[in-house]
Amino acid sequence: VAQQPEPLGWLGRKEAMYWAVGSALRDLPRGSRVLEIGSGLGYTTHALATAGFDAHGVDLSHEAVGHAVRRFGNRYRQGDAMQIVKQEQGGWDALLATELIEHLVDPVAFVAGIRPLLKPGGRIVLTTPDKDIYRPGTLWQSDPPPVHLWWFGEASMRKLAERVGMSMQRIDFSDYHRHKPDAARVLWPVGEVLPRPRLRADGTPCTEVEARGMERFFPDQQIGWRQRLRWLVYQCTPGRRPPLKQRARTMGIVLRSPASATQLHHP
Repeated sequence: VAQQPEPLGWLGRKEAMYWAVGSALRDLPRGSRVLEIGSGLGYTTHALATAGFDAHGVDLSHEAVGHAVRRFGNRYRQGDAMQIVKQEQGGWDALLATELIEHLVDPVAFVAGIRPLLKPGGRIVLTTPDKDIYRPGTLWQSDPPPVHLWWFGEASMRKLAERVGMSMQRIDFSDYHRHKPDAARVLWPVGEVLPRPRLRADGTPCTEVEARGMERFFPDQQIGWRQRLRWLVYQCTPGRRPPLKQRARTMGIVLRSPASATQLHHP
């Protein structure tokens, strides 16, 4: 990352998680203040700073923060984000927490606790493993506790947003897949029992041609076109989850505060 002239774009081409971060912050003007909570070794914060943001990181680990400062400069501090809340309320345009919320005992309390850091109209960007890429009824396909304590789908994220008084937007990964067409091949592990095939929205059955059009998403020859057809139609059925091209193994979420301070809701 330190050797890249445009590290944010470079990271986004490597993993959907970083692409989601870039997509969620794309409309913010240069110089916007962004705080990464759980900044680890510092490379995402560095990538944001190189992209023109006034980016800073905070992490609980003394060792990680020390490494980040030595490698990328004095943009990092050691400590709990809640300590910053007491000092800098209303000072940030965006807060970033990648692959963090699933580790927390109380994710609602975490989001509610960091929200006062935001300016009116500010946003919280979250990424976390996506439960909805698996068929309904799947109990657990994430890291087992005590590593991951939660496994979120869109419905649970919307409930979280309601609890903290924020609006929620799900990040669409269509452009990510357009530039990295093999990225979706891991969405359905080989050997998984696929759901029954379903009809298109107009009630007519999908054709073999439509199914074969999905082969670029599933280059692995162990998955036949009939299985691709089943996945495609299942995902595109109205009332169910978004189409495959809009999804990734990582779910990207943007939570937004009301633009007016008088609209703030404190749970």
